[in-house]
Amino acid sequence: MINFLLLLLYVLLLMPFSTSLAMNNPEQFIVESGINSLIVMPETNHLVSVNNDILFTEKVSWLSLKAPSLYMVKAPKTPGFYEIATSHVKLGDGKLQLIVKTPIDTARVKQFNGYQLNSYPEPYKGFVKYNQPQGLIEINKSLENHFLSNIVQIKDIMCKQRSEYPKYLLVDTQGLKMLNQLYKYLLARGLKFSRFSFISGYRTPYYNHMIGNGKNSRHLYGDAFDLYIDDNGDYRMDDINQDGQQDKKDVDYLYQFFLAFLKDNNRQGGVGKYLPNSRHGGFIHIDNRGFNARW
Repeated sequence: MINFLLLLLYVLLLMPFSTSLAMNNPEQFIVESGINSLIVMPETNHLVSVNNDILFTEKVSWLSLKAPSLYMVKAPKTPGFYEIATSHVKLGDGKLQLIVKTPIDTARVKQFNGYQLNSYPEPYKGFVKYNQPQGLIEINKSLENHFLSNIVQIKDIMCKQRSEYPKYLLVDTQGLKMLNQLYKYLLARGLKFSRFSFISGYRTPYYNHMIGNGKNSRHLYGDAFDLYIDDNGDYRMDDINQDGQQDKKDVDYLYQFFLAFLKDNNRQGGVGKYLPNSRHGGFIHIDNRGFNARW
């Protein structure tokens, strides 16, 4: 009898842990005001939380209430873009969009639906963040101007290789969150600009090899971005240090802010600066690789 009770206690203790295993992403996705993108694989489950000032204004089949301000997302089987409207008392309307990726065996498939990929390499030094993606986001021409967040459009981060549609994109949910946090961080420190300009976002292994970049570039994994500030629209870094010149000092100035952003937010990732040359006006690389790298 004692052995039976001990076994029963053991099973009860394991139940919360077993339940958590059914969750494909144990981290809660926090819905903020404005445009939110949760990027997932088909038929996966994800927790979503909202604060008391944000309300969902409609019902959808893939979102269900589990507790006050806590929801469960059950991703549909069919890849594509799904959304639900939100409303904030002071900040107005927004939306949560669920982006369901198309399953692709990126470790083996070199071309998918006519789009050249080349196979993804083995994970760099075994790091989980370098695992081959399980799928990519299918993009048709009508989606190029679609916003993934308040400050990022799909066309900003599409791979630059030439091809017909559909094209395919990889961007990470946490990568988009990082860009939003970085944008707010810079505004809070006195930089005045409307949004980032992008040199590069996602790259397929095929395109990455074509331009001579390293095979383990974070641009393959959806959380790396080459950024500059260009509110005057001349395709060069603005005079953000306000010394009257658009030059490498502006790149250095922004680079220090990016370093401070990672440090102040206890983040680990890559930051690199690229000074102006004949091909571009200088930019800063930032990624979410999970360990520090500087160049």
